Amino acid sequence: MATAEPELVMMYDGECAFCDRGVQTILRHDRAGTVRFAALQGGYAAAVKDRHPWLKPLDTVVVVDHPAGGTERILTHSDAVLRLVRHLGGWWRVLLLVGVVPRPLRDWGYRLFARNRHRVFGKRDSCRLPTAAEKPRFLS
Repeated sequence: MATAEPELVMMYDGECAFCDRGVQTILRHDRAGTVRFAALQGGYAAAVKDRHPWLKPLDTVVVVDHPAGGTERILTHSDAVLRLVRHLGGWWRVLLLVGVVPRPLRDWGYRLFARNRHRVFGKRDSCRLPTAAEKPRFLS
């Protein structure tokens, strides 16, 4: 990885089928092609967790946001999803309406869904390997 951090990195459960679908959706709809991806089971995620130890016990989507000229921000749960939706723009912005729901209620719904995602969508034995075209967008 280059010395400059990418603006947005989505850390996801590489063994979760639903999470993989989310990655595929972002790959298709991120017109700028700037979101990078890192499995929670990989080295990039381990380095982020070392910098932010409070992340270690979490099993949730994490967005590492490096705004231009700004300080690294870590977003989890519904805030992470809303940040990705904001980045995608277009009709995806309709989903930002969820942001009017108070965070505790949003995160409760997120955690309820996350607890059941493997049962509903399945679990993979390992992380999906990106295609050659996708590979530059994935961090180890």
